[in-house]
Amino acid sequence: MSVGKGARNRRRRAAAAAAGSRTPFDIESLTQTLLALEDFRGFEAALEANPNILNDECLRQLDALRHAEGFGPLFALLVDLLTDARGNLEDAWRAYDERRSLQQRQIAELEVAQHEIEQALRNREFDRVVARADAAIPIALRTGLGLSVAMFEDFRGQALFQAVTPDRAVRIEAAIEGFQRALRLAVEPGARGNVLMHLGLAYGERVAGDRADNLDVAVSLLRDSVEQLDESSPPEIRSIRLTNLAWALLRRERGDRSGDLREAAELCRLGLRYRTLDGEPVDWAHTQINLGDALTQLWQLGQAAREEAEQAYIAVIDAADELPGNDGLHWPRRDGLKWPHLASVVVGVDVA
Repeated sequence: MSVGKGARNRRRRAAAAAAGSRTPFDIESLTQTLLALEDFRGFEAALEANPNILNDECLRQLDALRHAEGFGPLFALLVDLLTDARGNLEDAWRAYDERRSLQQRQIAELEVAQHEIEQALRNREFDRVVARADAAIPIALRTGLGLSVAMFEDFRGQALFQAVTPDRAVRIEAAIEGFQRALRLAVEPGARGNVLMHLGLAYGERVAGDRADNLDVAVSLLRDSVEQLDESSPPEIRSIRLTNLAWALLRRERGDRSGDLREAAELCRLGLRYRTLDGEPVDWAHTQINLGDALTQLWQLGQAAREEAEQAYIAVIDAADELPGNDGLHWPRRDGLKWPHLASVVVGVDVA
């Protein structure tokens, strides 16, 4: 099986970012150059263009990264290549190429695992996700693929967090620990933002510890995940992070309550720019409901019109037939069943 070019590029960028965050020397560009090499001629050209690659200072700083968490084996491979190159260039490249070929086979194996895990997550086969991730993580660690380690830890954490089991409290703690490990290795903004979001959601549902403390941590983490967004962020990623921060603000127990509610409402409105009933009906509905909850609580504080909150809910009620899983209970109905804020606004029942 061939290794995808995208996987190689991600490996190169992640290792370079890890190197750049740990050394004052220009190891980042050196790492990019070395990991992009495809053949011996390219190696010779790189040495001619960068004569300082083999000097003691460069090798010393690169060697210091041998023990970098998640990336050490990859840097060890590069150090061995350059050290051997001080002798016979062809022998050095031959030894490196053999080890690189093994690494590429392992990358291909990890790509298969990734696709299987993604499918299992979609099918809610959470035990399978955990088992597959547990098998993949040691391979990624041995190969020095820190970003892949972060990805598999993140997958594993999502499965533990989403599974509804009698030991949910224990699973959430295990998920939090996994997300924290992933966060240490998620050096790319996109990956880091996703892990921050999942960690924030886990703290928002955490059973152990003080609830108010957990929610404060959740808000902080989810705010950090939003700050990782940039102009190139896909609309669906932008909308889910905005909506999740709104969700945490709605549940927060400390601080400026009205300020949190106003921010939550604004975040939902921003999220709805990217979520539509036609494109993402379920996500659209959840964002609409969060907006309704924020506006309802603001109305109860005398800071919003009842009609605004009502309209947010009614939009979901009117679209109920178009929403997947509409069994009459999952989505709001006009009797407000299971949706107390909806009941207070649409039906006129006080929220307990």
